[in-house]
Amino acid sequence: MARVINDSYPTPTWMTEQLIKYAQIEGSIFECCAGEQHAIASIFKKQAHNVITNDFYEDGSDYKRDATRAESWFAFDGGGRTDWVITNPPFCSQQQIIRHAYRFAKVGVAMLLRVSADEMTMTDADQFNWWANHPESMAIKMPRFSFAKSSKSGKWAVDNTYCQWFVWRKDEFVYPKRVIRLPHDRIQGFTRHPDV
Repeated sequence: MARVINDSYPTPTWMTEQLIKYAQIEGSIFECCAGEQHAIASIFKKQAHNVITNDFYEDGSDYKRDATRAESWFAFDGGGRTDWVITNPPFCSQQQIIRHAYRFAKVGVAMLLRVSADEMTMTDADQFNWWANHPESMAIKMPRFSFAKSSKSGKWAVDNTYCQWFVWRKDEFVYPKRVIRLPHDRIQGFTRHPDV
């Protein structure tokens, strides 16, 4: 099965570095939507974390399973659980993946999502209730980044919304600040698109 067109957005290094700087992540990590470049996983591996990767479309990962299906999660690493699940999930299936990740992780979950990911709409009461019952422990808000080029102009386009890290802790740890806002001039290595 081929990857959905326009559904592969590698995470820039500076975004993952902000998560490392503020989220105080320790222990093993499962990257359930690693992508072709393993962008997030490679940064954590450099930090000497034990990282397991999965991507339904890519052969270079430890696993090649569908992270939207509950039974896939029991197959990872013999059914064992890791301390953290960290990923930039496909927009079209993020809610399914968040739920599975939250059940699977022992310590916490960090997801790079659109800021509007937790928008509570009247048309999806189940999603509304999940977010109401699972408030994030911390949010790291960052400047807009152009993940893709415009199909019309071929130039890097400004995305319609910006992303943030949503972090959920399942232990007793409490972050000193629940919301971190980072202007571009406070981010070392910041770029507006991949070619810079």
